[in-house]
Amino acid sequence: ANVLAGGYPDGPVARIFLFPTGVNVSDACGSVLCPDETSSPTRTSFSLSASPTTSSYLSPTEAPTEGGPTHNPTLAPTSTILTSSPSTSLTLEPTSSPSTSPTLEPTASPSAAPSVSPNVAPAESGATLSPTENKLCAPIYPDPGMWTDAVLPDISTVMSLNNTEDAGIVELTIHPKSDSMQRSTYAHNSFTLRNRASQAVQAILIDVTDCVLSDAVFDPDGTAGDAGYRAVKFKGSDEIYDGEGIFKFFQDPPFNGDPVIQEVAGSTGGYKGLYVELPTPLAEGKVQKFGVEMDGNSIAKVADDKWKLGAYLDDAQKTWNLGGISGSELIGSRFYVKFQNGATAMGHIGSDGYKAGGKAKAKYRSSEKSVIIKFVTDTGIIRSDEKRIGQYGGVVPALQIEGQQGAQVRISILKGFNPVLNDAKYPNNALGVRGLIEERLHRGSPQFPVNNFYDVQSRDYTLGVDGKVCIQDFDGNFNFSSVPNYSHKTYIAIVANVLAGGFPEGPIARIFLHPTGVDVSDTCGSVLCLGETSSPTSTSNIPSASPTTSPSLSPTGAPTGAPTQNPTLAPTSTTLTSSPATSPTLEPTSSPTMSPTLEPTSS
Repeated sequence: ANVLAGGYPDGPVARIFLFPTGVNVSDACGSVLCPDETSSPTRTSFSLSASPTTSSYLSPTEAPTEGGPTHNPTLAPTSTILTSSPSTSLTLEPTSSPSTSPTLEPTASPSAAPSVSPNVAPAESGATLSPTENKLCAPIYPDPGMWTDAVLPDISTVMSLNNTEDAGIVELTIHPKSDSMQRSTYAHNSFTLRNRASQAVQAILIDVTDCVLSDAVFDPDGTAGDAGYRAVKFKGSDEIYDGEGIFKFFQDPPFNGDPVIQEVAGSTGGYKGLYVELPTPLAEGKVQKFGVEMDGNSIAKVADDKWKLGAYLDDAQKTWNLGGISGSELIGSRFYVKFQNGATAMGHIGSDGYKAGGKAKAKYRSSEKSVIIKFVTDTGIIRSDEKRIGQYGGVVPALQIEGQQGAQVRISILKGFNPVLNDAKYPNNALGVRGLIEERLHRGSPQFPVNNFYDVQSRDYTLGVDGKVCIQDFDGNFNFSSVPNYSHKTYIAIVANVLAGGFPEGPIARIFLHPTGVDVSDTCGSVLCLGETSSPTSTSNIPSASPTTSPSLSPTGAPTGAPTQNPTLAPTSTTLTSSPATSPTLEPTSSPTMSPTLEPTSS
C-alpha cells in the first residue's frame, strides 16, 4: 500500500507477506473486525462480502450440527480469542447499535442444550476480545481423513479355535520392564512364555496383523527388512526352527519405486504370523524363552550403508537401530495358545508400563472388556470408534477414556518416526533412500506412517462412577512437548485398554494423530474434557501425578523441553479455532435485551 498523488506513489510502499494455509477464504467461515472496530459499537464491521454496503458478522452463519461437531477441512476455522476465565463473561461489542450489548458467556445450566464442543480453557482473565491478537497456534492442515481396520487373517487355517472354560492362562512378555527403545526381538530371550494353566501348552501363534505399528513383520530370510535375519531360536538350544509351518500370513511386498529400483527389487512382504509347535510341551509353571527376527517392512532390502548415512542418533549418540522391533512396537497384536487337551486361549499385546515392554495374557474369554478414547482439541473431537485420523499442535489437548465403571485402564502415548535422513538418489529414479522408505510407509500405513518408536509414555487410571476418566492437563501426566531432532517428524498413536492383574483384559483401542508442525504449548491455551466446561473448579475424574493432588484446568507453565520463545505461537491469548460445524455462531441481537451465548457441550 502507498499514498497516491496524481495517480503516482507519493511515499514508500508498505508491505506485509502472507503464507497460505491451504484453505480458501470464504464468507461461510466468517470474518473479523478491523483493529479499531471493537471499542466503538456505532461503527460497522469490516466486510468480506461482494457488496461494499453489506457487512458480515464476526462468526460463521451456520449453527453447529446437532449431535456434536464434525470436522470440515474445506473451511478455514474462525479464530476467536478467549482471554478470560470460564466463569467470567467476555464482552463482544456489537457493530450495529450502541444500545445493544451482546455478551459471550459459557452456560452452566445442566438443562441447557449443548451446542459447542470442545471449550477452551483461557490463559488469563479480564481481557476483551481483540482480532488483532489472533495468532495461529496451529496451522490448518488438510483433514488427514479416515483409517480402516486391518483385515484379520483366518486363524482357523493355522489353529482350530476352541475357546472353552477348559483353557487356562498363559502369559507372554516381550522385553519386560525395559526402557531401551533400541531393543530387538532377535535375542533368544526376547519373548518369554509362562504357563499358569494346569494343561501343557502345545503351540502358540503371534499375529501382528492388527499391530499399531503396522509396518512390523517377521523376517526369517532377510528380504523383508534389513540385512539381518533369523527364524525362531529357543533359549538353551542351537536349533533354528524355520519353514512354511512356522511363518504365516504373508504380506504383499512393499512399493519398490516406479520405475522399479533394481537395488531393492528383491524385497518381499514378510510375514504377519508366527506359529510355533513347541519342541517340548510347556508344562504348568514352566517358562520358555525364544527370539525371532522382526523388521519394519518399509526398509526391505535397503542397504545398511544407505540408511545409516546421516541417520538419527539415539541418546548414546549411536546410529538408530532402524530394524529393531521392541515389545512396545508390537502393541495391538494378538496372542493365541493351543493346549494339549485341544482348548485354545487368546490375548492382546499391550504395554507393560515401560517404554520398550509389551505383554499379553491368553485365557478363556466369554466377552471382551473395551474402552473408547476421545481426544479433544480446539478443532474437534477424535474418537477411537470413529476411525478418523486426528491432528495435534498448539493448544494443549485433553483426553477422555470411557468404559466400565471402576475399571482400571492403561493409556500409552506412542511417538513414532522414520529415522532415515539420507536423500541420496537411486539411479534412474527420482526417489532417494528416505523418499523410498517414506513412500512405502504412506502406502502401507497412511494412518501411522512410521517404522520406529522413539518414546512411549504409559499411565494407569481408574474409571469413575460415570465410567470415565479425564486427563485435563497433559503436561502433568504425558509430555507432548518437542523432542530435539525428532519432533517435526513425530506421528502419535494413543492406545488404551482395560487392565486385570497388570495385563490387557480386552482389545487395544487406538487413535492416530498427525503433526501440524507447531509444538503443543500452554501458551496457546488448553481445552477442557467433555462435560467439564461448566464447572471450572471441578476435579472429579481428573487424574494427577499424585493421588492426592488435582491438576488445574488451566495451563500453569510451558511444557518441559519446549522453546522459551516461538514466534508462531500466540504469547498470551488462547485460541478457539474450529470449522463452522464445531464453532459457535455469534448471532446479531434482535432486541436490546437479547444476548447470544456460547454454550459448552456435555455430550
